[in-house]
Amino acid sequence: IYEPADDISSATISMAQLTATRIFIQWKAFEQIPADGTISFRELAIRVGADVDLLSELAHPIFQPTS
Repeated sequence: IYEPADDISSATISMAQLTATRIFIQWKAFEQIPADGTISFRELAIRVGADVDLLSELAHPIFQPTS
Protein backbone atom coordinates (compact mmCIF):
# COMPACT_ATOMS: atom_id res chain seq x y z
CA ILE A 1 0.00 0.00 0.00
CA TYR A 2 1.39 3.35 -1.05
CA GLU A 3 1.80 5.96 1.66
CA PRO A 4 2.84 9.60 1.07
CA ALA A 5 5.71 9.03 3.49
CA ASP A 6 7.12 6.54 0.95
CA ASP A 7 8.12 9.47 -1.27
CA ILE A 8 9.94 11.16 1.60
CA SER A 9 11.70 7.93 2.52
CA SER A 10 12.72 7.32 -1.08
CA ALA A 11 14.01 10.87 -1.47
CA THR A 12 16.00 10.58 1.76
CA ILE A 13 17.62 7.34 0.61
CA SER A 14 18.45 8.86 -2.77
CA MET A 15 20.02 11.92 -1.12
CA ALA A 16 22.12 9.70 1.17
CA GLN A 17 23.31 7.66 -1.82
CA LEU A 18 24.14 10.79 -3.81
CA THR A 19 26.01 12.41 -0.94
CA ALA A 20 27.99 9.27 -0.14
CA THR A 21 28.84 8.73 -3.81
CA ARG A 22 30.08 12.31 -4.18
CA ILE A 23 32.32 11.92 -1.12
CA PHE A 24 33.69 8.61 -2.45
CA ILE A 25 34.43 10.33 -5.77
CA GLN A 26 36.17 13.22 -3.98
CA TRP A 27 38.25 10.75 -1.98
CA LYS A 28 38.95 8.74 -5.18
CA ALA A 29 37.79 5.72 -3.18
CA PHE A 30 36.24 3.95 -6.17
CA GLU A 31 39.66 3.90 -7.83
CA GLN A 32 41.06 1.99 -4.84
CA ILE A 33 38.43 -0.79 -4.89
CA PRO A 34 39.77 -3.78 -6.82
CA ALA A 35 37.62 -4.86 -9.76
CA ASP A 36 38.31 -8.54 -9.21
CA GLY A 37 38.77 -8.84 -5.47
CA THR A 38 37.86 -7.36 -2.14
CA ILE A 39 39.16 -4.67 0.17
CA SER A 40 38.34 -4.06 3.80
CA PHE A 41 36.91 -0.77 4.97
CA ARG A 42 40.03 -0.34 7.09
CA GLU A 43 42.39 -0.78 4.10
CA LEU A 44 40.27 1.49 1.91
CA ALA A 45 40.22 4.16 4.62
CA ILE A 46 44.00 3.99 4.92
CA ARG A 47 44.43 4.32 1.15
CA VAL A 48 42.21 7.39 0.89
CA GLY A 49 43.16 8.97 4.21
CA ALA A 50 39.70 8.72 5.77
CA ASP A 51 38.36 7.65 9.13
CA VAL A 52 37.36 3.97 8.91
CA ASP A 53 34.10 4.45 10.81
CA LEU A 54 33.02 7.34 8.60
CA LEU A 55 33.99 5.50 5.43
CA SER A 56 32.06 2.37 6.44
CA GLU A 57 28.95 4.41 7.27
CA LEU A 58 29.13 6.21 3.93
CA ALA A 59 29.60 2.91 2.08
CA HIS A 60 26.30 1.44 3.25
CA PRO A 61 23.96 3.57 1.13
CA ILE A 62 26.19 2.99 -1.90
CA PHE A 63 26.77 -0.74 -1.69
CA GLN A 64 23.81 -2.11 0.29
CA PRO A 65 20.75 -2.93 -1.83
CA THR A 66 17.54 -1.22 -0.85
CA SER A 67 14.16 -2.88 -0.92
